[in-house]
Amino acid sequence: YVRLAKGRDPNTCVMDLSSVGTVLSMRAPFCTVRGVEFRHGSQFQQRALVRMSGEGCVFEYCRITEPTTKGIAVSLGGKDQQSSPIVVRGCHVIRPGNVGIGVTTPARNPKLTAENQSTRAPGRGRAILEYNLITDNNWGAHQALWESGAFKCCNISGCVIRYNEMRGGHGPGIWMDWQNYNNRLEGNRHIDG
Repeated sequence: YVRLAKGRDPNTCVMDLSSVGTVLSMRAPFCTVRGVEFRHGSQFQQRALVRMSGEGCVFEYCRITEPTTKGIAVSLGGKDQQSSPIVVRGCHVIRPGNVGIGVTTPARNPKLTAENQSTRAPGRGRAILEYNLITDNNWGAHQALWESGAFKCCNISGCVIRYNEMRGGHGPGIWMDWQNYNNRLEGNRHIDG
C-alpha cells in the first residue's frame, strides 16, 4: 500500500512524481494497479514511465499522459506459457514520445527450442493487452521503424492484443517486430496513423 508523509491519503492528494526513469515498477507477482493517472515524466531512450514484469500483474483503467518516451513496458522474460499473464486493460496512453505500449522478451534463451516453442516456450510469458487507447504516438519523431508505434512487440509468444484503438501518430499501429509466434490480434482499430 502507498504511504504518504503525515498519514495523507494517496486517493485524495495530488503527488508530484517528477522523475528521470520509471515512476511505477510492478515486479512482484499478482499486483493490481487501477485508476491511476501519470502525467509527463522524463525517461532515457527506450525506457518507460510504467514497467511491468511480475507474473499475473494487472494494470487497468489508468491514464498516462505525454511520457518522454514509452508509456508502458511489459517484460515477459523468465516465465513460460503456463505462467499467469500480465494484463494491461482499458488504459489511455496519450501522446507518448515514441511507443505507447511495448512488450518484449529477451531474444537469446538457450531453453527455447524448436521442439518446445509451440508448447511451454520457456523464458516467454504471456500478456493480454485489451481495450486500450493510444493517441498520437511518437511525437518525439523517432525513426518510424526503430522505436515507434502504438504497440511494439519483440520476441513474444502466446499473447493476445485485442480491441485496442490507435489514433494518429507516426509509425506502425501494432508492430510485431521480430521472433513473434502464436499470438492473437483481434478487433483492433487504427485511425489516421
